[in-house]
Amino acid sequence: MPLPQYVVRQLGEPSGLLGRFILWSLNRSNHNMNDLTLKSLEISPDDRVLELGFGGGALLNEIISSNPQFAAGVEISDLAIRQMLQWNKDAVADGRLEIARGEEEAIPFPDGRFTKICCVNVVYFWDDTSAMLSEILRVLEPGGKFVVCYQPEGPNNRSVPPELIESNLHSAGFIDPVTCKGHDKQNGDFFCTTAVRPALKR
Repeated sequence: MPLPQYVVRQLGEPSGLLGRFILWSLNRSNHNMNDLTLKSLEISPDDRVLELGFGGGALLNEIISSNPQFAAGVEISDLAIRQMLQWNKDAVADGRLEIARGEEEAIPFPDGRFTKICCVNVVYFWDDTSAMLSEILRVLEPGGKFVVCYQPEGPNNRSVPPELIESNLHSAGFIDPVTCKGHDKQNGDFFCTTAVRPALKR
């Protein structure tokens, strides 16, 4: 049964009282997807890690706890941004975390800023997937890793099977896409695809 449009809109940009509930429920329902994404990132102390569309913030908090050199999050939801800033005042003050508001197809960071980038359950909301992947490639350093975790059909009924994700990554300039599969009660089947920005040729 399709979700009501107001719920779909809230999933894309949580706001108000319903948005607070949405953010809380995202942390619960995405638990296993977040765990698989974190495992796939393989964070080391030298990494600079960005999460796109951090929503309820559970994965970004885990990324911060993994002690990378630097972590950042980009969100379209002002409610999610305020919540994350409130939870992580010390990390922001120490320069270990930066939170930014991002609009579609624009990531507010310089070229090559990150060694690793991830997102969970957001690909369905990209109006221009090609342009968004080009932006991700831009802010990822050569040799850096991108991890995208998703269900094969989004809440807005947009179909994103693994073969389409891998094809889009190839077209954007990523290499070596590898997809693994997970399953849980909340999400059914879900997938996690990892790809790499090519290293600079010597």
